[in-house]
Amino acid sequence: MEKGLDELSHEGINPKIISGIAALREGKVRFDPPGFDGQYGNMVFTDSENIQEFTTQKSLF
Repeated sequence: MEKGLDELSHEGINPKIISGIAALREGKVRFDPPGFDGQYGNMVFTDSENIQEFTTQKSLF
């Protein structure tokens, strides 16, 4: 099941989530190393300028 990005935006999904889905579909995300046997792989974004705000944790309080 693959919904179009327009359809996702009409369902009220966060635009940043939609941007991440688009990056996956366009091949702008890779896994290095890939996951195996229950081990998670590391996700690497090739377009690092769009993820700068996510590199540090925001305050919880």
